[in-house]
Amino acid sequence: MSKPNVFKRLLDLHPHHGVTPRENFLTEVFAHILRSDQMARDLWVSKLLGRTVRGVTCVVETRQCESLPNEASRCYPDLLIEGKISSDEPITIYCEHKWHSPCDSDQLRTYKRIVNERGPNAQLCFVGASQRQKGDAANCGSIHKNNCFLWEDAFAALSEVEEKSVFLKEFLDFMADQGLSPGVPITVGQMRGFLDSATFLATLKRFSEKLNSEYVWDVIPKRFHADRYVSNNYGRVGIFFETKDWRPALTVGFLYDVSDHNVTFVNRDKGI
Repeated sequence: MSKPNVFKRLLDLHPHHGVTPRENFLTEVFAHILRSDQMARDLWVSKLLGRTVRGVTCVVETRQCESLPNEASRCYPDLLIEGKISSDEPITIYCEHKWHSPCDSDQLRTYKRIVNERGPNAQLCFVGASQRQKGDAANCGSIHKNNCFLWEDAFAALSEVEEKSVFLKEFLDFMADQGLSPGVPITVGQMRGFLDSATFLATLKRFSEKLNSEYVWDVIPKRFHADRYVSNNYGRVGIFFETKDWRPALTVGFLYDVSDHNVTFVNRDKGI
């Protein structure tokens, strides 16, 4: 087999019909890690199977075309892990990945039928960015709750790799920056001690990303959702809801610098 080249695969991902390649991008890079790093592969397959396994030998395919007998329609599960573990036990794992898009129950039902066709050694797993996505998958009736995971779980598994490649380190940094890691608790000492430290602001941005992805925000009127993004601007880190020409705008998040707003902290001894 030729050496896996993630850049060639990423070249095939492009926006089309109003769809961005974010989820496919995440899946493709994750698949490259699994193909190229034995320990990462063992750790993640162990997580998916719910037991420790070693020596996973497999192919890792993205968007593999699948179809059901006597049906013309085709589907493309995000990830297929197919091979065997060190005991020669065969494994076939289909994974559906979500980032910003909601869980699709109909999609999972179709994938479950495909898994059933593959036999007793096949299973279906779901990986989402939010507890809402994970809960929707677990409650759709097609997938067991123990087979539903968060990207946080993938981050935790990959973090256990003892000798991390530069590529893996950068992928973990990317996941943390995008709110796909568990993050670390914010302490009063951090808030009180160094409000403008880079590490602290990065932590606030991770939590803002998680707030953005894990909540629907229906409480904010619809006209504010046309331009919605997470950023660090004007002494604030949070979700920015903007309307045309700033008429007006709303921010939900953390205020860490009061100078631009001519206000004071409610209790400066407790930080922001």
